[in-house]
Amino acid sequence: MAVGALARLFARREAVMTKRAKVGMRLSWDEIVADPQATAVQIRALAQDHPLLALAHPNCPPALWWDLAAEYPIEAQASVAYDLMTLETPEAWGEMERANIEAWVQAYVTRLSHEAKLLLAADCVAHVLPIFTAYYSADKRPATAIALTRAMARGTATATERNSAKLAMQGGYHAMMTSRAPSSVQYAYDAAQALLDNESASTVCVNAANNAHYAAAYHASPNSVPAKFAEQQWQWERLQQYLRKEAK
Repeated sequence: MAVGALARLFARREAVMTKRAKVGMRLSWDEIVADPQATAVQIRALAQDHPLLALAHPNCPPALWWDLAAEYPIEAQASVAYDLMTLETPEAWGEMERANIEAWVQAYVTRLSHEAKLLLAADCVAHVLPIFTAYYSADKRPATAIALTRAMARGTATATERNSAKLAMQGGYHAMMTSRAPSSVQYAYDAAQALLDNESASTVCVNAANNAHYAAAYHASPNSVPAKFAEQQWQWERLQQYLRKEAK
């Protein structure tokens, strides 16, 4: 081989090696994504600026995948590595869900539309409404708050109606506290009252959901962790139904 050709060959090889050495740089992320055999070092570099791309990579290192899955659970379940990761350690997903589910609800609520946030909030309260009605069967204020919130989500309720319902809920709260209602009933009422707060739709939804899962927890026993988690699982699944446009 001629000296010039040999020099060009080495130059090309050096360029390739230099390019590979720079895999952590923003300019080369697309190469890592396109390479199914990308190394752990390369994928970790990718994760610094593009965590979802790293999570979706078929060669994502297990430790990194689980770290990212804790932050992006829905995307993790859609990744090509999900079946393999959960097959190898089937109990790990459940443990991670128990540790992070409340944060997941709070994070993914922000991805919903304004309408969906209010509808989900109303659903969370409606799910624990029987706890309240079993104790106060004649008090329709929480049910009215739920119906009004759904109407607000669809633009068929007025600010005057909302303010009237809020005043009614405030009056009922003082009466309920005087009667020393159980904690589960108080939390169920608080969940309904949260629907009418002057907060953003995301905050309303999160506050309603939190009070609802505490209502379930105290209804089962004094702050039952399994009952609380079961209610949070229901909320999490319902939220995903809204994200998938399956709920109305």
